[in-house]
Amino acid sequence: MTLKAQLTNSVLHTLPIIASFFAPAIYVAMLVFIFVIVDTYLGRKAAKHRGEKITSNRFSDVFAKIIGYAVFLTVGLLINVITGWKYGVWLCAVVPIYTEITSIDENQKSLGKKGVITQAEEVYKFALNIKKKRDQLR
Repeated sequence: MTLKAQLTNSVLHTLPIIASFFAPAIYVAMLVFIFVIVDTYLGRKAAKHRGEKITSNRFSDVFAKIIGYAVFLTVGLLINVITGWKYGVWLCAVVPIYTEITSIDENQKSLGKKGVITQAEEVYKFALNIKKKRDQLR
């Protein structure tokens, strides 16, 4: 068997193993990636609003951020595998999700809008008022 055939065979055997390891984190990874995209969009918009120049060097920080968040997800997957607990990846994803939501909130405020955290509090208070009114009608 040639070296090329051996390498191809090794890759074809290894890829499904790697894919099955990362499969439980697909929804968390998609959620974090969506937050990164939204944060990047709002960050660029806020920088443009402030008159800052956007350079490719600053934009490359997005890739470093994604790699850093992938480390959190990998640690969560390792917790899943080692302990058998299914929610390790979600627990480890709290840090990237919180970081991105906070950053999105700051970007919205710098654009002169309500932050996403303030909006979530308003929705919570609205739902709480509906519950109180429903309870009074009983």
